[in-house]
Amino acid sequence: MKKGIPHSARCARRGQVLLETIVALGVLTVGFLGVLTLVNRSIGFNRVVADNYTGNYLAAEGIEVVKNILDHNVIIGAVPWNAGIAGGCYLVTHDSLSLGVPSGCAVGSAPFLRFDATSKRFNYSGSAQTNFRRVISLTFVGGDELRVNSMVSWQTRGGSYQVDLEDHFFNWRP
Repeated sequence: MKKGIPHSARCARRGQVLLETIVALGVLTVGFLGVLTLVNRSIGFNRVVADNYTGNYLAAEGIEVVKNILDHNVIIGAVPWNAGIAGGCYLVTHDSLSLGVPSGCAVGSAPFLRFDATSKRFNYSGSAQTNFRRVISLTFVGGDELRVNSMVSWQTRGGSYQVDLEDHFFNWRP
């Protein structure tokens, strides 16, 4: 037995060290679980943000397709600026040279876009179905103005999303 410290005091110190160790491990465990929860949510929000970017780019691509058709008409020169363009709703892909398949204007009823891994493009015949749908709505506002709405909808973690981009094209060329 050590001199100067009673036996009961030494036992109390051993118990105190054990209790401090248990409390420290508990605090570390709670902190570690908090970090894991933060990482999990961060990964989930990353998917939502990536889908938002993709949806916006797909909507912009829809407007660009219509712009390319109009520019093609002007380059040919033998046809009116709006040849092959009729009011209504259509399904288009990045390489469309015409409006293609008429569609209903409800973007929720449009077919899902598919992703072609070979060309790394979205279309309607790719191998992997995505959660994106796109409809292009064309409306003539007077004889020399065309309003184009590109509507894309998708579902991802956290709910359903939709973007509707609008652009106006004019017959400004002589």
